[in-house]
Formats: sequence, C-alpha cells, structure tokens
Amino acid sequence: LDLQDQRLASHIVVFHQRFSTNTLPRWPLAQPFRYLAHNGELNTITGNRNWSEARTPKLKSAKLPNLNELTPLVNSTGSDSSSLDNMLEVLMS
Repeated sequence: LDLQDQRLASHIVVFHQRFSTNTLPRWPLAQPFRYLAHNGELNTITGNRNWSEARTPKLKSAKLPNLNELTPLVNSTGSDSSSLDNMLEVLMS
C-alpha cells in the first residue's frame, strides 16, 4: 500500500537482497537504508555501537538542537548495516 500512495515519489530506489550464509531472510532483518547500501559484515559492530553511545554527548547540530535527547542514536538490536546507516544519518544532519 505504501508504494500506491501518490505522495510517495522517487527517482531512484536502493534495495538489498539478503544472501546470507548464516541466517534466513526475515522481515526483522530487512534493511530500509536511508543513506547507505552495505552488503557485508562489520566485525566491530559492538565496539562501534559502544563508541556511538560514548560520543553522543559530544555531538552538536544546529539542525538537531536537542540531539542528545534522541538517544540512542544507533539501534542496538538491528543489523550491523542498519546501525551504520543510523550513524551516517546523524552525521549527515
């Protein structure tokens, strides 16, 4: 139904077909990328998520004046790619 909505318009579409050797495709693993299409393993995901949480108080943005109230900035339950996409979205703001 979302794709039938006339308010939705795009000139490009990025999608990811999951070819995983260790998990079967499931909706909770779907990756609705906003800024990044990544198909690989991020072996430092726990460290990256921890650094994101530790550095959040230092982040400032004129576009997001209450940025520190939006924590956590990176989800800790999604895929490694979705967490990277979260952080890239924040850094692009």
